Amino acid sequence: MDGRRFRRDPDVAFRVIDGQAVIVVPATQSMHTLNDVGTFIWERCEGRTVDEVVALLVEEFEVDDATARADLDAFARELGEKRMLVVE
Repeated sequence: MDGRRFRRDPDVAFRVIDGQAVIVVPATQSMHTLNDVGTFIWERCEGRTVDEVVALLVEEFEVDDATARADLDAFARELGEKRMLVVE
């Protein structure tokens, strides 16, 4: 079980426009647009555990647990490197 929790970096600003999250990161003066799956995760990750988000992905996208977990891990790592998301 993976009880680590997701937290959006409190300094980022975001809006969902036409189903895609647009995220502004003041610390790096950058803007990022997420695809549909990224937006799904972004909207549901705050305060949830890795296991909870994996379960949501499996249910929504009919993907197996191992694939959802690996993809979520890679996505969270990338967002962490861009100073958008924190995994605690």
